Amino acid sequence: MIRFVLATLLLITVSFPANLKYCIQVATDSNLEALKVSFQRVKDYPEARIENRENLYLLRVGAEDKKENLTVMLRNIRRYFPDAFIKKCEINESYVVYPQKSAIQETPELTGQKGKEGLREVSPQKQEPMKTKAETTEPTQGKETKELLIAIKNELSLLRKEVSELSKNPQKATEESPPYFEKFLYSVGIFTGGLFFFTWVLLILIYRKVGTSNVENTNLLNDMFNLIKVLNLLNKGQIIKMENGKLFVYDRKSEKWREVD
Repeated sequence: MIRFVLATLLLITVSFPANLKYCIQVATDSNLEALKVSFQRVKDYPEARIENRENLYLLRVGAEDKKENLTVMLRNIRRYFPDAFIKKCEINESYVVYPQKSAIQETPELTGQKGKEGLREVSPQKQEPMKTKAETTEPTQGKETKELLIAIKNELSLLRKEVSELSKNPQKATEESPPYFEKFLYSVGIFTGGLFFFTWVLLILIYRKVGTSNVENTNLLNDMFNLIKVLNLLNKGQIIKMENGKLFVYDRKSEKWREVD
């Protein structure tokens, strides 16, 4: 009998899957009040909400059937929350803890002439003490300032985390670059290509004019050669860095930095 009941429950669970849609997960925090401050930046976006999942509060936006419908919204949100990303979310109003819908919004059939009477039926009997409690728990100006500072601190920590991740894995930064950034890199490539050609011509002219008769001219030519080497790497789309006067290039296959001779 127990096995039959368990099999029936499993069949019902499979027959009625969770309502999954694409949404943007903006931020997570264990402090609801700090996340409410961040909510003010995205409150005008559709389906902006704060959900409670296993003692962790999630700030989410949107509920779309297609992932592409959230691309532009994600780009705008990343100006303030660079760690935001698109994922599949279970749409369940019981998880939403902020903003809470009023009794009139939850029961539209009570908004007629008998709206007040119907509202009394679904409202708690001790309404006045609850109103007093809400007024006494209203945050003061000092508390709002503290929450704002906490939210700013969280955003700065997210920025530091993303910068450190991009420095450790530069390939990820190039894969997640938006289209307008790719156009910018293409323009930089054209510019560095032209500058590379101009530098070669200038180097030839300097070599013919001054030659390598002294140490100063030799150092000048070496600097010009190093500049051409750097421009050549940038023109090929390589990621470079300088450490202790040495030039390093990032090898995408081995995911390591190697020194350029």
